[in-house]
Amino acid sequence: MTAITRLTVLIPEVEPAHWWQRARQNRRGAVMDRALRRHTDAVVRRLRMRS
Repeated sequence: MTAITRLTVLIPEVEPAHWWQRARQNRRGAVMDRALRRHTDAVVRRLRMRS
């Protein structure tokens, strides 16, 4: 019998109110998302919160 464990990763991000503010935001969430999806079987969700 095999136990199945699924890891879920939530990455919080702040979404700017205006399009011109996006250049100031840190893109670390996107980098972490790509790395986790490429190297693990984890389920990755980016939780965007509007500022």
